Amino acid sequence: MSVLKTHLTNIFIDESHHTEAKTWNNFRENLKDKNIIQFTATPFRNDNKMLGGKIIFNYPLRKAQEEGYFKKIDFIKLHQYGNQIEKDKEIAETAIKKLRIDKAKFPHILLARVGTTKRANEVFDVYKLYDEFRVVKIHSQLPSKEKTEIYNKIINKEIDVIICVDMLGEGFDLPELKIAAFHDIRKSLPITMQFIGRFTRTKYDEELGNATIIANVADLEVANELEDLYAQDVDWNILLPNISQNKTQKEIDLYEFLNGFSNLEDFPLSIHSLKPVQSTVVFKNNTDSWNPRNFQKGLQNIDSYDLVRNSINSKDQTLIILTAKKNLKDWVSSDNIFNFSWNLHIVYWETNKNLLFIHSSDTKSLHIDLAKAIIGDDAQIIDGENDGAIFRVLSGIKRLKLQNV
Repeated sequence: MSVLKTHLTNIFIDESHHTEAKTWNNFRENLKDKNIIQFTATPFRNDNKMLGGKIIFNYPLRKAQEEGYFKKIDFIKLHQYGNQIEKDKEIAETAIKKLRIDKAKFPHILLARVGTTKRANEVFDVYKLYDEFRVVKIHSQLPSKEKTEIYNKIINKEIDVIICVDMLGEGFDLPELKIAAFHDIRKSLPITMQFIGRFTRTKYDEELGNATIIANVADLEVANELEDLYAQDVDWNILLPNISQNKTQKEIDLYEFLNGFSNLEDFPLSIHSLKPVQSTVVFKNNTDSWNPRNFQKGLQNIDSYDLVRNSINSKDQTLIILTAKKNLKDWVSSDNIFNFSWNLHIVYWETNKNLLFIHSSDTKSLHIDLAKAIIGDDAQIIDGENDGAIFRVLSGIKRLKLQNV
């Protein structure tokens, strides 16, 4: 590492959505004084961890479509119920039929995606019955020599059908891969988009047809963000760019919001790591301003705290307060053994309706004193007595409840 620190000036990281993994993160942190530029097609993660850095350039998927770098996608939905073998046969039959059509014009290759080695063996048995095509299976459990031989055949385009378990993914470039048969569907958006990206690539010196995705949407279990993707009568060419852009814009907005806070160097933890629950008390602001720097007057017995830190985002009217207090143990007469009791407060002034929202990990209080300190003594809590309408928002709505289906 010392050699790298001495000689490196710039670091370029591809597939940077992996950089939050421990080894990658340690590597990047050790070289954080260098110029680091990261590249990724999916600047978001399943665990919602941020990738670090500022998004300085965003090339939307829709623009890639318009400029011809992203081939059109034809999505074929199947609705096959029953046992897994029957489902696999239906998917395979549909995929092979499409491969026969494409082969008349293009050197297309079919990839059947499965989730496990066991499934690879099952699906391979289905496809090998189509002896007009060259079929292989590839996964990490194969002997190294055999895996290398199969891989070489694939890149030399000596294969028509590939049964694959989580391989030939990131960094693999074979534009002839144009038909994807999802025997086991990916359940998260980032991985799904990375996978689909293998099939939508163009080739500069040869015309290739459109990409085809085949999936059985019966008994579908995917993350919420993917439900629309597999819905009825959906055009992936419209929906995929929208989903990608929305997720990317969310990361940009979050980055700008978090970087709008001041005094972060005094915070004992990263503000990016905060995970507040969705609970709040709401106050009417009967003034036309707020005074977040006056928050200390709203914390009872503030002198009893061993730590009080705050950060303000003036642009987005948000105040974060972090407090800590030592709790001595009653089973020992020593000041050296204690726990810290931490509390988080997040205060947001919504200017359109002139409301003050206070979230706190301390649920024993309604934080009226804190609200008065920030927006004045006329702060009025919205509750059942003062504004009962908030508890009547579902009045008159008859919700359908199914007892048996």
